Parts: sequence; C-alpha cells; structure tokens
Amino acid sequence: MKDKWAKHIGKILNPTDNILYVQLIFKQCLISIVQVYMPPNDAQEKVEVAKFITDQINEYNNNNNNNYLIIAGDFNAIVNKHQDKLHVTKQWNNNRIFNTLLDNDFIDTYREANPNKKEFTWSNGSNSTRIDYIWLSPNWTNELIHSSIRDAKAVTNSDHNIVTCIYNTSDIIRNYKAFTCARNNNERLIFDYASMDNDKWQGYTTKTDDELVNSNLEILLNQDSHNKKDINSIWQVIKDILLKAAKSKIPNKKIKVGKNMARSTDTTYINKHNPEFKIIEVPTIWNQTWALHIKSAWNQTMELIKKYRTKAQNQQIEDYINKRAAMIKNN
Repeated sequence: MKDKWAKHIGKILNPTDNILYVQLIFKQCLISIVQVYMPPNDAQEKVEVAKFITDQINEYNNNNNNNYLIIAGDFNAIVNKHQDKLHVTKQWNNNRIFNTLLDNDFIDTYREANPNKKEFTWSNGSNSTRIDYIWLSPNWTNELIHSSIRDAKAVTNSDHNIVTCIYNTSDIIRNYKAFTCARNNNERLIFDYASMDNDKWQGYTTKTDDELVNSNLEILLNQDSHNKKDINSIWQVIKDILLKAAKSKIPNKKIKVGKNMARSTDTTYINKHNPEFKIIEVPTIWNQTWALHIKSAWNQTMELIKKYRTKAQNQQIEDYINKRAAMIKNN
C-alpha cells in the first residue's frame, strides 16, 4: 500500500486465517476493505466468513452516509452458472453470501463493467469458473470506471487469474481544497476514462499483458524467498507497468496544480433574493469541460432513476429539475 494511503489506516483485523480487514479513515468518510477466502469444504469456516461479511454489510447499512465498503476475494462459488462457468453442469456452487450481497445492492464490479463477457479466474483443466470477485457497496454505483480479469502467470505463481477494478475516489475523499494551502510546482496526470470504448479497453488490456512479461519482475518473483523490501519492489514494478500501459492506451493529460488550486475565490452577491446570500464561484474548476462532465453524469443517473419509476414520476422529477435549472440560469 502506498504511503499516502497507509497513513490513513485506522484498523487492521485478522480474525481468522480466511479474513483480513483494513479500515481507512478520512475526514469525509471511512473506507472498509474486506479480503476473504471462502473454504470450499470446511462448513464451520464458511459460516465464520459469511458471518463476518454479513456483519460488515449490516454496519454499512447503519452508517452508509459516510461509510464505503469493498469486499473481495476467492469465494469458491459463482453467481450465475450460465455466465460464470465455461461448461454448465448439474453441480454448481452458488454461495448464499452472494444472495446477501445482491439483496443489499452490492456491485459485482466485473459483471457491472462487462455485462455479457465470459471470462474466468480459475480452471481445473476440464472446466473454468469465475470464483474471484470484487464487490463495492451501492453508494459507489456511479464511481466504477472499469474492471477486468488478467492472466496471472507472468505476475504470480497462483493458479487464479487476477481481478482488477478502477473506481473514482475523488468525490468521497477529496474536496475542492477551499481551505488547503496552494501547492507549488505540482502536476497531476488526468486520464480521460469517459472517452474509452470496448476496443480501447481491450487495447489497454493487451498492452498490460505484454508489459507484464518483464525480466526484472521475473527475477524478483523467482527468488527463493521474499522479504518486505522484495514485495515492495515487486509491487513497484507492477505499478510502473500498469502506469506505462495506461499512458500509452488511455487518453491523458498533465495539469498543473498549485496556483490553480489556491484559496482565492470570487464572491457574488444576489441582491434580488437576499443581500446576504452568497454564491462561491471557483473559475478554475467551473468551465465548459466540467459542465459537460456534470451533464453526462446527470444523464447517466437519470437513466438509472427512470428504470425504477413510472412515466408520471419521471416526468414530475424532470419538471422539477427544469424549473430549478431555469431559476438558477435566470439568477
């Protein structure tokens, strides 16, 4: 874990050999990460893992205004026997914990990003299945950017493939730095995920797989033993590879932060409504690009809302929004 994340660790729990829990504490929220291994045969251990996951889901439901939950690991089970198994057989494992996750609207990241793909994380020679998952709590519904399954042979000796996901944390961890001192001579690399389509993501996946065939990584992995420094070196090589692939296949640009993120703002008074009413304008943030981003995000949200409401309800919501938008524009 990078130092910038590690400094936010508030709690680490390892209640059983099959469970690892890490809690990250930020000013705006808590992020809980649960890593599990669901034993395929030990009934008692399966109950322990399922109970821990259920307890975390219940805690999330009681505090979901500022709690975010990630549950990941090897579940030794599949959600859908037609999509998550190469050859459908009479015998298939559907762990009941999946029902709990789905009933609480948790997001199967790979399936959310790839609704129709059939890719697998484990094979026994005669059949292949997707038994490794990353689940996100429902308050991250609009933050998932991408998820994929990668061949792990070049990276690890595990017989499982790697599940990855990219999700946006800027809205829940960062704000507009209104009370943060300006940073001098600093740059950020911004990736334009919105412009990516299936072909571009496939190009990124292929580039990543090619780059993972790396001699330095192979030397590190083939050592007889590994200490903490070795593990950090391995992860650094992997991160460099992922970044190199992203830079070459995902549209990106560098932006300077510092003066652009200084404290200064413009204050406008609206005397028509109330002389003391203020609107804080941030010219460096609110521009045409940002406006288009907001419009796009809102359209996506509206499409989700429309699925679960009647035509009359949708029209009523749209009328309210248009009325409010007109008020803002006129004032």
